[in-house]
Amino acid sequence: IFPQNLIAGELSKEFWQDAENTPFYAESNAFHDFEFLLSGPDALLARLEVIESAQESIELDYFVLKDDRAGRLILQALAKKAQEGVKVRMILDHFANRTQFNKYQVQAILNSGIDLKFYNTALMKPYQSQFRNHRKIIIVDGEKALMGGRNISEQYFELHEDYNLADRDFIVSGEIVKAMSETFEAYWESDEMGQRINLPGDDINGGRFIRRLRQRHAQEMLIPRIDDLNFLRHVEFIAEGQNVERVTKSCSDLIYVSDRPEVGNRRIEGKAKLSRKKVFEFLKNAKSNVVIESPYIVLDNLKSELLNELLENNIHIKLKTNGVHASNMLPVTAVFFDQIGEWVDRGVEVKVFNGETIYSTRGLKQRKLSSPGDVPIFHTRWGSHSKTMLFDNEWVKLGSFNFDPRSTIWNKEHALFCRDKELVEFIAKNLDERGQSTHHINSSKDIDNYEFENVNGLRALGYRILKRPSTWIQPLL
Repeated sequence: IFPQNLIAGELSKEFWQDAENTPFYAESNAFHDFEFLLSGPDALLARLEVIESAQESIELDYFVLKDDRAGRLILQALAKKAQEGVKVRMILDHFANRTQFNKYQVQAILNSGIDLKFYNTALMKPYQSQFRNHRKIIIVDGEKALMGGRNISEQYFELHEDYNLADRDFIVSGEIVKAMSETFEAYWESDEMGQRINLPGDDINGGRFIRRLRQRHAQEMLIPRIDDLNFLRHVEFIAEGQNVERVTKSCSDLIYVSDRPEVGNRRIEGKAKLSRKKVFEFLKNAKSNVVIESPYIVLDNLKSELLNELLENNIHIKLKTNGVHASNMLPVTAVFFDQIGEWVDRGVEVKVFNGETIYSTRGLKQRKLSSPGDVPIFHTRWGSHSKTMLFDNEWVKLGSFNFDPRSTIWNKEHALFCRDKELVEFIAKNLDERGQSTHHINSSKDIDNYEFENVNGLRALGYRILKRPSTWIQPLL
């Protein structure tokens, strides 16, 4: 599973110089504006605003776009801009979205003027199907990009009635966006893309009664209805009640890396996984401390070797991830708790998200607001989904890269690295604020105390059943 040359710190300067001649690696010392989106409802509104601002082009690349209320708002906004003459192109991962849209809905999306392609349709080939496109970005007019860890569905915008995911997005403006757009173009033109998949035919108005009914339902997905408008009012209401401000920062020392779109060819693996190589290079070159925040942390042999080297060099390591109650991937969490005891004993600082909301409801209660639709969701189960790394309080890594084998080997990821003291201090402070909803694991005893906190009996049973098999499939997690 793990080629011997994965540790990026062993790469030569020539490797990165050669990478600069591709769309997948870029450095910039120009001034860039950042606007951080810390609230889920506001992050959804920001996406709608960014899409509405487009004058010439919209490029959207996502791992998941669900056919729920949040997904429909995004699709309707894209269709509106396409009808206004804006060039709209969308890339979705095929495996993650194969059950989200039926063939009539795909046809309706194409008919609306949105050009749609799916990444890696090789579902029947066990090895090739493991390679997924996990990137998440919206690029507008080649000038600004909305990037981060959120997929597009209600739970990623903290609007789901059962389970929500806290995350961190940002809007960046500056010359580095050109590289992001060029990378999107490279994916779009890649041989790994499929387009007209399982379509009912070009004549969407013909057919029998059931066919016409399905066609009408598919077309309605792209037309704003009363329910959609009420949901939008609800999102605005929640965002106002949370009162989480967008924070603006700047940076003039940036590196952007993206994995290549190739699938299943190990001979190009060394050149394909630029995101992993850059992340590992930053880790290997750390001088004092590193912080790794990821919803999915699996310390396989590769990462264990890297952490060993950091500890031998007296580098302080802080890991932050989800506990059992907060997790949406129990196999990953089971492996993490199975592994983490020895690392805690060796001095690695570990915090686990406890599944409680990161927001205070006090402001909403004091104002006695009434929702125009659903009741605001604050007391559901929560998890963390943000993927952030800090290096020596000097550099920050943002993007889609998790600290697990899927991001290390299988998934196509991208990451933006920034060196700016004020921006790094802001991210560190935000990490600490969210840390109020975490438990500090200081010993193996703490693992026993917190592993099943707030976990109901059925979930605990499933977790115990999965725990041992999860270690067997660790390279696929």
